[in-house]
Amino acid sequence: MIRRDEAEIQDTANDIEFETAIAEGRELDVEDQELAERSLRAIAHWRSEEERIRSHAQTMRNKADQWERHQLEYVKSRERFHANGLEAFLNRLDRKSLRLINGTIKFRKMPEKLVLSVDDNEVVEEMRFNDRLEFVSRTEKLSLDKKALLAHIKSTGECFDNVEVKRDDDRFLVEVS
Repeated sequence: MIRRDEAEIQDTANDIEFETAIAEGRELDVEDQELAERSLRAIAHWRSEEERIRSHAQTMRNKADQWERHQLEYVKSRERFHANGLEAFLNRLDRKSLRLINGTIKFRKMPEKLVLSVDDNEVVEEMRFNDRLEFVSRTEKLSLDKKALLAHIKSTGECFDNVEVKRDDDRFLVEVS
């Protein structure tokens, strides 16, 4: 059930005068406070419509994500079932690989990897302490401090290649209460 004030806002938003102007591609000519108030009520309505649409879309995305997770869980469990059976089969044959019509099953020897029992930084400090710097690499990331550069340009007027100070156009805002 739509309350009276919501119905009034909805009627204002769907006002035939507004709809006609929009259909004809005309700009709205606000001539007095009454029309300004009607326009603010219309904006409030359309903003609530926008929120309703976003909320509904998010609900549907959440539902779709949940469906996807469930379906993939089902598929992955079936895939694991068959893969486990194939692995056991290859183990029983005592082979490293087997070519079949529909594909190949094999054990791949994985490369060795380094496993640290402490944080990388602790190992780096230990290597530096033991003078083993051949195992320590240096990386340096440079980034531009835009706030400091803008302050410098504004205070000194100094120019730099490929650097320009620009101000975006003022933005028109409508606040609906």
